[in-house]
Amino acid sequence: MKYILMFFLVFIGANVRPLSTEPYTETGHSQFQEIVFYDEDAFLIKEVSENFIDNELKKLNFKLFGSREKVLNDYEDCRYVSNVIFSRSNKTREEYTFSYDTSKINYKKVSVTVKGSIDLKGVFKFKSKEFTVAGEHSTEEETEEYDRTTEAGRLSVVVYPNKKVTLRIVGEAKVSNGVKKNYVFGICVKKGAWEVISVISTCYELLEEDA
Repeated sequence: MKYILMFFLVFIGANVRPLSTEPYTETGHSQFQEIVFYDEDAFLIKEVSENFIDNELKKLNFKLFGSREKVLNDYEDCRYVSNVIFSRSNKTREEYTFSYDTSKINYKKVSVTVKGSIDLKGVFKFKSKEFTVAGEHSTEEETEEYDRTTEAGRLSVVVYPNKKVTLRIVGEAKVSNGVKKNYVFGICVKKGAWEVISVISTCYELLEEDA
């Protein structure tokens, strides 16, 4: 019995991992270049320090089995800039026109990122929130891919001399994030922070800048 208990404790200890370092992105989500909150007190997990996350994790009470979690931002409204669809520069003396097929542009409706040793699988529930997440996520992942179709399906763009034209996706979204610990026999086996960005609306923005 003693050896079985020792093996169990070693197994649990091997599964306790420190908060990991993710590949750099501006927002912590590869789909979003920029997130601007309407509430100035709201924040992304990417914007807070490791010490902040550690302190929030320490506030979670002990539990014999199951999980403890705390929601830090609850469906906070924001504006977003998503990935660039195309960008064309003209450094010649003549304008030129090109066409782009916008009948099928892929992007993610829900983006999920986790930080630390926690993983998400199946239906992801936190308090009043419920998200369906495919697979386990130990780093930044995105789910629920959707196709969007423009009215015309084809876009003709004139690029004038010394100008740069960029088409990108922008819109409104809601951000929720928090921290979580999982316990087995009172031992914290996994911990970390999670974040979900849900796209509410989408439109296309065409920008013209100096090349």
